[in-house]
Amino acid sequence: MRTTQLLRELERLRSQFGPGTGAQKRELLQQLATARLPTAAAVARLHECLCFLRAHPDDAALLATVTALLSGFHRRADLRRHRRALAESGIAGTRLRYSFFADTARWLSGRLPGALRVVWRGYRNADLLLQRLPLLATWPETPGLDEADLSARAWVRRLAGPATSDADFLIARCQRLGRTAAERETFFEELDLEFELDLLPESGAPSRTRALAADRPVHFQTGPLRRERPDLRAELRRPAREVAVDATTGQRLVDLAREAMVLRHRDLDAFAYGDPRDVRLYDCGAGLEFAVIGMRPERRLLLEAVYAYLTLKNGVPIGYVLTSGLFGSSEIAYNVFDTGAAARRAWSTDACWR
Repeated sequence: MRTTQLLRELERLRSQFGPGTGAQKRELLQQLATARLPTAAAVARLHECLCFLRAHPDDAALLATVTALLSGFHRRADLRRHRRALAESGIAGTRLRYSFFADTARWLSGRLPGALRVVWRGYRNADLLLQRLPLLATWPETPGLDEADLSARAWVRRLAGPATSDADFLIARCQRLGRTAAERETFFEELDLEFELDLLPESGAPSRTRALAADRPVHFQTGPLRRERPDLRAELRRPAREVAVDATTGQRLVDLAREAMVLRHRDLDAFAYGDPRDVRLYDCGAGLEFAVIGMRPERRLLLEAVYAYLTLKNGVPIGYVLTSGLFGSSEIAYNVFDTGAAARRAWSTDACWR
């Protein structure tokens, strides 16, 4: 079969479960493992199939095949060939570009020193950055700013020095300014810097390809997805099982939630300012879990209680929920990521909000 036919057959089978389907999927994946897909869209489609099957595996053999293919996905020849066209996809081995908010930029810079790059081409706030360089420079450096006629980019490069990237320099120096976090964030965000990040596994950069909550139990999907509408009254009476979470696991879940937003060009305050001491994990059965994340005390609202949930299926992030509780009522908004789209109307994805 041609590679495009193999891919179409895999897409047809991916949300079908029952006797023999795991073996069929595994055979298709083994052929696609060494195939060269002709277009960037086809590479992205294969990636989505693998992410879906990681969240909904038929059996242990299929899970092992999927895990191995995702681990080496960034080394695929067709991915390297179409890397530019796959930018912004969040796939390992591609590039991400975004104007991160101040706290997210600081978090990424601290986790991945040297990995972020400022996108200087087309930067429109160079004059503002030049005006503010005296605030970013140390006092002994300021006399030179009046003497040399350099561009904003050239000055940043000179001030940063050979051991620090432009991005890390600007992020770190902005963190030293102002009396409050709000002032520092405003100063940074007024510069409106755009950053690039290569999603390379060897650098520790996040990717949708490898996004996974570690050490979560796996539920194998041996029969069809349940797509009937649940009895909400019965579901509300059936409590989810709470899983004990220590501060270390809480921090890993907050980081996973932040990564999920970064990779989708989003920033959610409830995740960005998540408190690892206020994380709860609820097991709703069939591999569906919610990591419920509260905000750091200094970021909480006066009256509303805001919590965000990272939705997990067998450890794979498949969406998020935002709740705002006030006076015995709650507003709930939820989002299902593209990876879970094939099961969006399934019981295990769409009907377990408690």
